[in-house]
Amino acid sequence: MLYTLGHSNHSAGKFLELLRQHGIEAVADVRSQPVSRFSPHFRKRELERLLAEHGIAYVWLPGLGGRPQDPALRDAAGRPDYARMAASAAFGEGLEALKKLASGRRVAVLCSEEDPNRCHRRLLVVKALTGENPALAAEIYHIRKDGSAQAEAELARFDPPPGLW
Repeated sequence: MLYTLGHSNHSAGKFLELLRQHGIEAVADVRSQPVSRFSPHFRKRELERLLAEHGIAYVWLPGLGGRPQDPALRDAAGRPDYARMAASAAFGEGLEALKKLASGRRVAVLCSEEDPNRCHRRLLVVKALTGENPALAAEIYHIRKDGSAQAEAELARFDPPPGLW
């Protein structure tokens, strides 16, 4: 089972509570730059230490980040181009690392945006996983700020057909 979670502006305590509530054993950080201006506990070093203190593994997967530095991975207006990003070698390597990490343990894919419908962790990473194996949609959940878990299979029912994004 795979989860996603946006750290939003949660306190460290609330964040840990959400992870514990869902039995998360490892966090896969898919932020391009694991920093936070407003919540220092979500900076890479501090987050890694916080999670280790609570027995949760931390892995940064920059190849799955949503803000590529490579201009070839952006559209004409400079916005990230998810199709190009998903086809890149770095993304493929990151996706394989995520699948290996999630093999046999509960992993939360972490980014900053609370709403999975507005975040690349769902719109890029989860879409790539379910594109390879549509059955995975039944095994992916998005942890929301209230502690509920939205099923990817349920969210996907409302997605526009491929090619309209």
